[in-house]
Amino acid sequence: MLSLFLLFLMLGCWAFAWVRILPADGHLLASVQRAWRTWYRARYQAELDDAAWWRPLWGCAGCCAGQLAFWTYLIRFHATYDPLLHLCAVGLCIVTACTLSLQWNRQ
Repeated sequence: MLSLFLLFLMLGCWAFAWVRILPADGHLLASVQRAWRTWYRARYQAELDDAAWWRPLWGCAGCCAGQLAFWTYLIRFHATYDPLLHLCAVGLCIVTACTLSLQWNRQ
């Protein structure tokens, strides 16, 4: 049970890093996200932040964490599926990512 808790705590931290830290200016994925936004703007004449699929993948730490936890639990623990543990794992992951985002925004 502790390993499950730590796994989803770690996934929440990873989702936060994926959305907030890595695409920030001067970091590893900044040029990738910049290129993606430029291509989308040129192709669809719209901002990428307005696309419905953007938030769960890269636009929101909580949304990304929820998707990551939801699918990770289903794939990893499908043989011993427990809906309550699934709900708790997804909730923990989202709360971790959102808490880190709030702290990040305060700086």
